[in-house]
Amino acid sequence: QILFNGGAVGRLNRFSQLRLGSSCFLVDRGQVLISGSQNGCTRSARLSVRGTNYLIEVNETGESDISVLEGSVEVQALQDGEPSGAPPSIVEAGQRLKLSPKGLVLELLSLGEGDYERILRGPLFQGFQLPLPGFGALESHLRSRFPALSLPQPTLPTVPSAPVPSFGLPRLF
Repeated sequence: QILFNGGAVGRLNRFSQLRLGSSCFLVDRGQVLISGSQNGCTRSARLSVRGTNYLIEVNETGESDISVLEGSVEVQALQDGEPSGAPPSIVEAGQRLKLSPKGLVLELLSLGEGDYERILRGPLFQGFQLPLPGFGALESHLRSRFPALSLPQPTLPTVPSAPVPSFGLPRLF
């Protein structure tokens, strides 16, 4: 899990590769969940956000999936690291955008309740100590859209308990 300077949190799945830059982070491969205001990049796209919860997946061929769980993301196609000249795509909450390795839009799909269930039960929402800064907004969005969906409960950090000193007196508890 990564805490960005602006307060956003990123969670990396196993075997993911990420590089931090001055204007965005670059996902080379794998899966990254972002909660909060943090721009991201793949080799074929730049993502501009305004405080949201989104997921980036990049497979071994360089295809990208951008799933917006809550909020919206503007996706600008890149060619050789520079804007391609194509107009940006706006991906809204509940949508998934598939991009080719060259930044071409392949599909824009809707996320259904089963998609959210798979994501929420997956490794990016399980076993983390720090809460997601945008979890409240995500929870509100999901409760209005899928009232029966079971949401994961945030894991609170555990604090080891210290022994209570008895000062030589008998313990009453």
